[in-house]
Amino acid sequence: MPPISSETTAKTACSLMKRCAVVQTASFPIDEFRAGNFSRLARGYTANGRFVAFHSTAAGLVGNDTNGVSDVFVFDRQTLVVERISLTNTGGEANGPSDYPSISADGRFVAFASRATNLGSWSTNGHTQIYRRDRRDQVTASISL
Repeated sequence: MPPISSETTAKTACSLMKRCAVVQTASFPIDEFRAGNFSRLARGYTANGRFVAFHSTAAGLVGNDTNGVSDVFVFDRQTLVVERISLTNTGGEANGPSDYPSISADGRFVAFASRATNLGSWSTNGHTQIYRRDRRDQVTASISL
């Protein structure tokens, strides 16, 4: 099976979640963002606009971000807290790049694409996979077909 393109994975993640967040522009009160260390692509808001999903290669957004690759994050515009989403079920870092997030309307679930091989049972084939992180239960699951 050939690798899946990033465009295809983003569309698949959106389709599998059955709803997609509207992509909008946001300003963030965090120095890392002001410095331009974030992706200007593939960001999405929850229905009420409180949570913003995005991917970034910046290492200073959360503590212990040492994997050196793009990660997926959610920014809470009310509390000004950044949460890393591309994590293993034990809270470990993804060992490959993650991007193209799509957040559910209520902010509980975030789907994203990743080439990491430690995020789930289907992640060892070397191809981009689609994952869904449950922010409430702190569980990352493969949703690739």
